[in-house]
Amino acid sequence: MLMFSVLLMVSLLASACGVMPNRTWPGLAADESTVFVTSGGQLLAVKDGAQVWRFPEKLNQNRLIMSAPAVGDGKVFVGDSANNVYAIDAATGAQSWINEEQDGKGRIVGGLAVVDSTLLIPSTDHFLYARDLNGTLKWKFEARNTLWTQPVSDGKTVYLAGMDHYLYAIDLATGQLQWEVDLGNALIAVPTL
Repeated sequence: MLMFSVLLMVSLLASACGVMPNRTWPGLAADESTVFVTSGGQLLAVKDGAQVWRFPEKLNQNRLIMSAPAVGDGKVFVGDSANNVYAIDAATGAQSWINEEQDGKGRIVGGLAVVDSTLLIPSTDHFLYARDLNGTLKWKFEARNTLWTQPVSDGKTVYLAGMDHYLYAIDLATGQLQWEVDLGNALIAVPTL
């Protein structure tokens, strides 16, 4: 009991001092020369051990960058705590576009994925959104509950794990369900092909 009390006190003190921030789920992606890291509500670009840029430059508590980034077509794609998606120029950190169609209707917690010319975006609003790399909606798939994990794909089928206990197989081109299976527990880990 004494050990439990000591651990509890250390945890409380550490979190109060900012040692254990819990604002976002960090993630990373990379292209040929740069590593992109989400941490503390922002997206950072690191090259040769030095920070190149930060997005947004000033932290916005209402729009914390939460998702692991995805890289494609010279851009870095991330989602935020207000369910918005950003395309950021990988070299400069300048915003290319933002999609605010679902603003405030959920959160993008799980990592995004780029498959060929399709950006896959899981959201806590129960939808998996598929957009082209310019931000135009291709299709959306509704799961039974919240989506917290990055989807994976073999180039034809998207595999999506849900908090609703289901593993979904979705056609990448159309967004149509191919099959689903109830695995009996909430799925928060990224599936592996």
